[in-house]
Amino acid sequence: MTASDQPSPATVRSAGQEPPLLPPAVRQALEHPGPFALGLDAWLAAECGATHPEELAAAVRARQLELLNADLCHMAKHSSLYRQRLMGAGRWSAAGLRPLRDLSELAELPFTTADDLRPGEALLCVSRDEVARMVTVSTSGSTGAPKRLAFSDAELARTRDFFAVGMAQMVTAGQHVAVLLPGAHRPRGITDLLAGSLAPQGVRVTACMELADLLLCVPEQAPEGAAARLAAVRAAWRALAATAPAGLGLVLLPRQMECLWRAFPQTPPGLCAALCAADWLDPGLRLQVEQSWDCLVLDHYGSTESAFAGAVQCRCREGRHVRALDLLLEIVHPVTGKVLPAGETGELVITTLQRRAMPLLRYRTGDMASLLDGPCACGSPLPRLGPVLGRIEYDGQGFRVTHPRKGGSEERRSCAITL
Repeated sequence: MTASDQPSPATVRSAGQEPPLLPPAVRQALEHPGPFALGLDAWLAAECGATHPEELAAAVRARQLELLNADLCHMAKHSSLYRQRLMGAGRWSAAGLRPLRDLSELAELPFTTADDLRPGEALLCVSRDEVARMVTVSTSGSTGAPKRLAFSDAELARTRDFFAVGMAQMVTAGQHVAVLLPGAHRPRGITDLLAGSLAPQGVRVTACMELADLLLCVPEQAPEGAAARLAAVRAAWRALAATAPAGLGLVLLPRQMECLWRAFPQTPPGLCAALCAADWLDPGLRLQVEQSWDCLVLDHYGSTESAFAGAVQCRCREGRHVRALDLLLEIVHPVTGKVLPAGETGELVITTLQRRAMPLLRYRTGDMASLLDGPCACGSPLPRLGPVLGRIEYDGQGFRVTHPRKGGSEERRSCAITL
């Protein structure tokens, strides 16, 4: 085992100790979802008091409004920046919060941007003692300074709960999930979060950095050396699959999946499911892989700002199902900031719910996307996140949508969007 393959603390716990217990609402959703189409819907229903799918959408909206007003009050009391902005919007005064009466009034509040995260602690709403993890994200921006985001133990636990209900459709007890995302080996990162959610279900989770690095190093245009790299990928894969006789699930970048598909035009031995995350998934690549591999391929949307998890597809693949009691989603015009109706394409804006450490109010993600209304074919009645088309880059004439790729590549492919 190389140094990059050393198991994270959560992996060691899942292998050598009794796995942690799932919260009652999560366990109930997984074991007895009742009339709900998805474990995610059953989890949301348990948290907002809905007993039938017909009640779920209205119950979720009512609970979202309740949580949002509580969070706005928390922001104003504990962040001078939020207090100033809410006062400017006429929502905060010496008398306290003037609460929102409907979720549509969220559009009256100011945006938060990446630049607001760069001062470091302007949005921090708890003491440093209550911060379980502080994440620094190096990105481009008007200041050039990195973003910093803080999370409490309770907020990371909610991410684990979402992973528990979202990943249950992909893997079952006795199987193994290999996490190939860049940085997956870091303590308290994505691998530990997944292990904390899946170990109670009897699923082993490890970061497999040797294979992850190989999948990022294969030349894309098949120049000299590509054949040897692909042979190394095949050897590393077979070694990994041998450790998972009951089946292997993957969490990986689309770019890594493309390389694995080039190494295995037919289903890689032992692969049962793949979840693409952290990057834009080319619809053409997805179609090619699904036609070649006999396994489930799903897409996940998440970011550091969304506490590493945001929305995941079901087997029907009609959009991504949102962790709706942790995130409120809007789509706005990238230039005017006007809220756009469901089905129209614009910039994705997130407002966090139940985030006490560093809540985000109408945070402009820079991602071009849409929201889907109406029920999913799976039976879920809740709105979903539609296709994420890429990243918005502004220039003097307006903006363009690009596809920057993680894992070392600086390639950017632009596309035209008409609004």
